Order: sequence, then C-alpha cells, then structure tokens
Amino acid sequence: TVCEGTERIGKFAMSSAANLTCVHVPEGVVTIGDSAFYNSNLIEEMGLPTTLESIDNSAFTWCDALTRINYASSSDDWAGISVGDNNELLSNGQVTVYPAK
Repeated sequence: TVCEGTERIGKFAMSSAANLTCVHVPEGVVTIGDSAFYNSNLIEEMGLPTTLESIDNSAFTWCDALTRINYASSSDDWAGISVGDNNELLSNGQVTVYPAK
C-alpha cells in the first residue's frame, strides 16, 4: 500500500511486487512515475485518488491481471489525467474504470 502524505510514486517503486493483488493510492498522490508498477503482474484491482494528474510511461506495463480501477472522481476528470506511453491496458478495454457516482 502507498503511505498517506505521498505525492509521487517514483520510478520502479513497486515494480515486480510479489504477492501484491490490490493497491490503494491515497489522496495527495499527483503522479505515478515511470514503470512504477512495472511487471507487478498479480495486481487485480487499484484505487486511484482525485488528486492524480499524471501516469508516466510504462507505469502499468506487464500488469496483466489488472482489470479494475476504482477512481474517486468523475469520468470527465479521468479523461483529464495525462497518461504516458506504454500504458495501453488503460485504454484497450483490459481495465474497467469505475468512477465515483
């Protein structure tokens, strides 16, 4: 899990995380860095905060089990997040984003 008060999840911070199946990213995180969750292929679900502004290159590359993102804001806000290259699973239908209602 990501600690409260974190503003940026750094490059390769949780890459190849063994036994990690669910991640909650707390409010206050603005950026998910390059390859932050690279090859964390057991993550199935993730919760992302309203404060998120960017997801850098390859942040979710080889996260093949990831199928659900719970996003704490609206679909319009989700569309406003800057997403870097090699994060195709966020746009190819592999992951379903569930915005707040």
